Amino acid sequence: MEAKPAIPLLNGRDRDYGGDREMAELVSVEDGTRWELGDACVIGRTASADVQIANRKVSREHAMIRRSADGFSLYDLDSANGSQVNGVAVRQPVRLQDGDIVRIGALDLIFAESSGSPVKMPEEEEEDETMATLFQVEEVRMAVLVADLKGYTGLSEKLSEAELADLLAPWYRECEEIIERAGGELDKFIGDGVFAYWRNPDLSVCQRVVEAARGLRASPTNLSPEQEQLIESRGIELQCGVGLHSGRAAVGAMSRGNQTALGGAINIAFRIEGLTRKLGSSIVASKAFVSYWEGDEDALFASCGEHELKGCSLPVEVFALAET
Repeated sequence: MEAKPAIPLLNGRDRDYGGDREMAELVSVEDGTRWELGDACVIGRTASADVQIANRKVSREHAMIRRSADGFSLYDLDSANGSQVNGVAVRQPVRLQDGDIVRIGALDLIFAESSGSPVKMPEEEEEDETMATLFQVEEVRMAVLVADLKGYTGLSEKLSEAELADLLAPWYRECEEIIERAGGELDKFIGDGVFAYWRNPDLSVCQRVVEAARGLRASPTNLSPEQEQLIESRGIELQCGVGLHSGRAAVGAMSRGNQTALGGAINIAFRIEGLTRKLGSSIVASKAFVSYWEGDEDALFASCGEHELKGCSLPVEVFALAET
């Protein structure tokens, strides 16, 4: 596959920042290699990356660091092995602070705000074997929500990586706010998608899940005038397909600061979200989720029949949420 063109890297000293502004750097913990950061830097394995890292656990275009008026922020670009800052998985743009440890795949990099300055390397720690596997596992009943931006492939073709990252940042923030208001736990962002869950659901909890789904279905309301103009000029729609399901799943931590939910219920929710395009409905729910309405589901949901889902031995009946 042909590599995407690198984001143009503008040297910070060549731009008008009202004075000689120092550059920031990434410094490899492993061998001390330094990379000077410009206004937009793609980190990845591909030769076109601004910060090229030849490591098999690093994706071709793994992450991006962008400078704004208030500093540098790290974006994960839907990488296979994820990005972390100080041991916490990057689910939305993270504002970097001097001395932060950025993990790209399996490589640790130190973010230094002053170019060329001495950098304090972290002390080596003995690896705790319990940290390498799922631990502190709790099996819980949950309502699961999976949302995915419609037409993301076409969106990525219309925009540069920098424009796409700028546009996704407010969408990430609005997703987080919607889920938090509804009392859900945001597990992770996955590029153009979001996965969240609510523990021990009942009817009132599932009603909040539905409200969250409706909020995610709508276009973001927190875009800047420049972003709204970009969307209009490129003919872009930021709308989601949402899948809802309920079942049991295991919740635990895969590594430091990286808690997640695993299990068949999660996989089914992802498969149901994939049906939204086929069924022409923005929000689709499983029979298990709809059952919380106990006979009143017809007022809110319409059956779409049974569908084969990958990984499920039996067909699953799904329902479309009324478009209100």
